[in-house]
Amino acid sequence: MMFEIYVDRLKRSFKKNGPYKTLLTLPKKASLILEDLQNIKRNKTIYNIMAKHTRIIPYQYMSIGGYTIKDHNKKDDTNKVALCFGIYDEVQTELSLVDKGYKVYAFDPTPISVDLFRNNTKLNKLIHYKPWAVWSEDKKMKFFYKEDDQSFDNFEGTLEDIDHSNQYETVDAFSLKTIMEKFDLSIVDYIKMDVEGAVPEVLIAYFNSESDERKFPYEIVFELEMPKDFRMKKAIEILGKIDVLLDTLNKYYNVYNIPNDKASKNMHIHATRFDKDI
Repeated sequence: MMFEIYVDRLKRSFKKNGPYKTLLTLPKKASLILEDLQNIKRNKTIYNIMAKHTRIIPYQYMSIGGYTIKDHNKKDDTNKVALCFGIYDEVQTELSLVDKGYKVYAFDPTPISVDLFRNNTKLNKLIHYKPWAVWSEDKKMKFFYKEDDQSFDNFEGTLEDIDHSNQYETVDAFSLKTIMEKFDLSIVDYIKMDVEGAVPEVLIAYFNSESDERKFPYEIVFELEMPKDFRMKKAIEILGKIDVLLDTLNKYYNVYNIPNDKASKNMHIHATRFDKDI
């Protein structure tokens, strides 16, 4: 269908502009066509992943600071714990969780996040913050700048090599299981993850390291960053990890997709443990 559209465009260009002018513009048109085809392939791949692994999130879930949460109205909900990974300079979700009675732990090694909590004593009283990254294991890691023109003061970081620059800072990274052990948390009610491509590594490692299903987090909400160019070898590896993660989640959770209209068209996922989705 798309091929027929492009052939029709070419015919109309020949008729309107003549063969010489049409041939001169072919290189530019070819690059635009390739970009169109790549976006179509990307969107189709995302749609197929969602159709295979997820369902549309149901009505009883509510928005909370740009993310979603199951709307619990039980009066006996006490001592609830939330872990939030990826803050940057926005704590709307974290403060919303505090308002709902959660004890909130927040993690982000980005300098803007460090300054946000360093300069706001009131925020520190509400949210337990640590400048750590979360990863599949405990180690010092390279925290890459996402864009070449970013500086230390304003960069957004990523541990996974999805569309980043060559600049980086070295940060402390810990696995999800280690972080839970550091705070003596046997149960986590809610996890929010916005960690720029690291989600599959983090969660797959956690599920492989924890054999007691009763300790699995009740709700996990996260963004899955998708490669921009699916022709790259790295993209196939990333898509494979995403497939493994969603297969694993479907064994223990109802896995929902959250519709979004962002230009990036990344996937927003909400997973609720079977026994808690009642």
